[in-house]
Amino acid sequence: MIEVRFLQYADCEVISAAFNSVGWKKPVSLFEGYFEEMRQGKRLVLIALSGEQIAGYVTTAVYRAEAEDGAAYFVKLRLEDFNEMSLVVPK
Repeated sequence: MIEVRFLQYADCEVISAAFNSVGWKKPVSLFEGYFEEMRQGKRLVLIALSGEQIAGYVTTAVYRAEAEDGAAYFVKLRLEDFNEMSLVVPK
């Protein structure tokens, strides 16, 4: 069963190691940066888990629209804005 959830800071080292184990060099700092941008509301990062193992992730920029009174009322994601989707495929 695949579980999908938001990236948590504790995932940064785990996901980096998972990709490095299959030859994709993705430093911990990449995921720490994604996490910080997500915390600031600038990025959405979802990770997929198969059991307790990282299966992949998807990330996209987030655009907020505001009402006339300045209140944010929705987050807009567009398909063409997805800039990375990666899956771990064990050797």
